[in-house]
Amino acid sequence: MLNSSLYVDDLFYEANTINKAFDLSIAAVEILKDANRNLRKFKTNSDELRNLYCERGMDDIEKSSMCPLKVLGLCSEIWSDSAQTFKRTELELKHLWSVISHPMVKDFYASHKIQWRFIFEKAAFLGGIYERLIRSVKLALRKTLIKTTLSREELETLIIEIEGVLGSRPLTYVFFDFQEPVPLTPAYFLLGRRVNSLPPARLTSDTNLSNRKMVIKRFNYRERLTNPF
Repeated sequence: MLNSSLYVDDLFYEANTINKAFDLSIAAVEILKDANRNLRKFKTNSDELRNLYCERGMDDIEKSSMCPLKVLGLCSEIWSDSAQTFKRTELELKHLWSVISHPMVKDFYASHKIQWRFIFEKAAFLGGIYERLIRSVKLALRKTLIKTTLSREELETLIIEIEGVLGSRPLTYVFFDFQEPVPLTPAYFLLGRRVNSLPPARLTSDTNLSNRKMVIKRFNYRERLTNPF
């Protein structure tokens, strides 16, 4: 199973015992490490297995600020605004770097050489590229949501769908002949492939379970919101 799972971004597996699940995790780390594909996060519904992960340094706690890196991978150069918050964060990171002496941390940053850069102060036009995309996302949310209310999970799903639409917009000429080259999209540069999505679907209820009816109702409700966009 592990040897045939080298070409996926996420590895899912289950086991009958805690020890077997932990052994599978260790084996997955070693196999993927040999292929230069390091597993950095582990999620489990078992508290006992989570404790074993923490003891071995295999942390399963996710941080919201790391979400872009999980989708796009590690960056060698990160650009951001010259906001005071970012500037203060840079100073704190430099201070931490001066006091941290753990060899693993030193080796990680030395090998990846991640640099954090800022645009010029009072030069907002330099951030026009991503500011325009932010405007597109806000406009899509306004047209989609209007005065509706969604749960956090539904809102996150909607934002991801909007991200997929914006990432699929053509950057080059669109040919009418299907034999011509496919137009380039931002997804090609970020992911190396097109962003494909399933067509809109409408679920039907075949049971009398109230929770199932509610899930189907909310799903159809969200589909009605996203279809006009």
